[in-house]
Amino acid sequence: MKLYNHKIIEKFVQNFWKKFNTFKVSNDKTLKKYYCLSMFPYPSGKLHIGHIRSYTIGDIFARFNRMNGKNVLFPIGWDSFGLPAENAAIENNLSPKKWTFNNINYMRKQLKLLGFSFDWDKEIITCNENYYKWEQFLFKKLYKKKIIYKKYSSVNWCNKDKTVLANEQVINNKCWRCNNYVSIKFIKQWFIKITNYSDELLNNINKLKFWPKEVKNMQKKWIGKNKWIVIKFNLINLNNKEIIINFKNIYDFLNIKFIFISLKNKLSKYILSFIMNKKNIKLYNNNVIEHIKKYGYIKTNILAINNLINRFININIIDSNYMIYIYKNKIYNNKLIDINLKNYLFFLNKKKYKNEKILYEDILYNTYSISNNIMRDDNILKINFNFKKTYTYNLKDWCISRQRNWGVPIPMATKNDKIVEIPDIYLPIKVKNYYSNDKEKIYINNNIFYLENDTLDTFIQSSWYYIRFTCNKSKYLVNKENVDYWLPIDQYIGGIEHATSHLLYFRFYNKLLRDLNFIKYDEPAIKLLCQGMVLSESYYYINKKNNIIWVPFYEIKKKIENNNIKYFDKNNNEIFYNGLCKMSKSKNNGINPSEIIEKYGADTLRVFIISLAPVNKNIIWKENNIIGIYKFLNKLWSLVLIHLNNKKINLNKKKNYLYLNKEFFNKIKNITFDIEKKQTLNTSISNIIKLTNIIYNIIINDKYNYNYDIINNFIKTLIKLLYPFAPHISFILWNKLGMSNIDFEKWPDYNNYSYIEKENTYLIYINNKYKFKIHFKKYINNKKIIKIINKLNNFKLFIKDKKIKNTYINNEKKIINFLLF
Repeated sequence: MKLYNHKIIEKFVQNFWKKFNTFKVSNDKTLKKYYCLSMFPYPSGKLHIGHIRSYTIGDIFARFNRMNGKNVLFPIGWDSFGLPAENAAIENNLSPKKWTFNNINYMRKQLKLLGFSFDWDKEIITCNENYYKWEQFLFKKLYKKKIIYKKYSSVNWCNKDKTVLANEQVINNKCWRCNNYVSIKFIKQWFIKITNYSDELLNNINKLKFWPKEVKNMQKKWIGKNKWIVIKFNLINLNNKEIIINFKNIYDFLNIKFIFISLKNKLSKYILSFIMNKKNIKLYNNNVIEHIKKYGYIKTNILAINNLINRFININIIDSNYMIYIYKNKIYNNKLIDINLKNYLFFLNKKKYKNEKILYEDILYNTYSISNNIMRDDNILKINFNFKKTYTYNLKDWCISRQRNWGVPIPMATKNDKIVEIPDIYLPIKVKNYYSNDKEKIYINNNIFYLENDTLDTFIQSSWYYIRFTCNKSKYLVNKENVDYWLPIDQYIGGIEHATSHLLYFRFYNKLLRDLNFIKYDEPAIKLLCQGMVLSESYYYINKKNNIIWVPFYEIKKKIENNNIKYFDKNNNEIFYNGLCKMSKSKNNGINPSEIIEKYGADTLRVFIISLAPVNKNIIWKENNIIGIYKFLNKLWSLVLIHLNNKKINLNKKKNYLYLNKEFFNKIKNITFDIEKKQTLNTSISNIIKLTNIIYNIIINDKYNYNYDIINNFIKTLIKLLYPFAPHISFILWNKLGMSNIDFEKWPDYNNYSYIEKENTYLIYINNKYKFKIHFKKYINNKKIIKIINKLNNFKLFIKDKKIKNTYINNEKKIINFLLF
């Protein structure tokens, strides 16, 4: 008997798929479609296990739906612009383009080794001109519609990467990529009016019936619709200038105590002028700005009043880099460690200081405790009736320009500081080979203009790529016939960490393209599955520049110094353990799947990673456990070959194995439900293993005494069930069973295995504790049941010398309970 050799099997099957282009989508638009998409990868150099999990999930859905007769689009591409390519190019003295395409070529080979059923004819590379040309075209369309604009703005700035970050890319006041603290810069930037769609993005969340609740709640919170009461105050010693404050509720207004105004608020310049003319205000270095920078705020002696509260309110100016809190009517300040300045909002530590109230839009206030005589219902009703209500959103316009070279050039030019659109005939504006502050010249109609230096945020490329997959070779932005057929996506797969970035932009761009009449659907994806992260241990050392350098586990060696265990890398740097975290290039803790494929095979890796846990849960990577799945596939291989050898022998044709119908009926039903509805997938693997063990035991234990034809049919069904999870071994075993191509076989219908229950199974309890179960023929009476149980040896062992006091029989639930003395 030939042993299971994954290398030979997987190479043969993959060559077959390549030769016949098996997974190319059909152009027949009369077929029922299924569009499955896993978020496309950044070509960082090597795939890691986290990638494999996502694409294996997608491949299972794609193969399952092909077996159910659907026309399946399961594409792949590369999110190929971005800062890592620029940094790596500098470190390795390569162009970003060459570095990127080297990585794409390597990672493409890795994906093909895993046997994913991608339609490679649909491949997209976002740094190719035929892709980003349409992004530039779309930019111009949106600029004409005044959805894109340019303005001076305070922006999040990463000092290490030397670029602007969107609010969504700042996590705990640190850069999402390099984990360095973010500072604030005031420069001219390009923005897109995502706020125009705040209401629709929020309200349409209710339409996302098959998206995880966690994602929907995160987006609701991020968009953050807030209702306010709008109230005016007069600044009585500043020529009665007005200050407008939005209050969260009436109680805050009635009990206001202090007002803080940001140094960056437009009103502050009038207040600062007032302060400079007052000699009785002591200033640090006799300079109001230096005073505020040093102490965090300044008391201005300016008073605000509203006639409904009949008292003066102190106005103070606050520096953006300080946190102000009020405690027992005194003002304190603290230098901020984590700066969180979304539009100059100041957030108070409400857990530590209980008396604070906060207002958004760069004005902060604090209130007194509530006074009973002020809070009468008639006063509240009067205020509610007379004052205007307004709504604000936490969501701010998306800053889409970046100070990078390796990105999509913004298709705009300037002349004499005036913005000029570049005509379509000049598109694409190609990526420059270097970044420079000097603007490049462009000749338009014999006139000299200067190209925009910045490039687009890479989140733009991933906001519309799913549309281009339907028509990647089109001479236009979209092919209307294709997008109408394929969209929306039926199943989208990606990490929950993208909830308030990519998954929000993805929805936003869908609405933009709909309003430009390129597509007709409100939302881009019907179902969303957020796979859990693959966690592995991470290690680092601190270099001479005080930077964290991440080290892979296989470079670490243990040393004993003074009876203490320490860890070092190959260069003798002392290594520190960081704990479990998501596998990533940035943490250098990824596992190269190519090594596992070489040792155990792609099918083993695919089945193993699905079997570890429900696919929406995090898993901890431990390679030692993979051997169990490898043994299972070897067992299945042996099962089929032993069975085929038994064909020549005259086996028992009288056995009907009706109980196997029951097993297969339940397992097929459960696996089908798991893939279609529940989408945890790990239980499907356990059900397939159970069926394999049942068939294996029949073939091994009965040897030459089983019904070959009936078992043969059960084995075929078993192979079909395994196919979406382990397609290579399934393909070969299907051929060995005398069948043709399993890629186009029909998924098993559990109704074909329906059975009539000929016996009842009762659960036996003694003194309310479950002991064992027993099978009886249907329609047997209770008296006979009790008589049979009393004769059982295992029942006698349980009761010993005790007597039965009462016996309770529940025929509906099939439970018998014996109560003993």
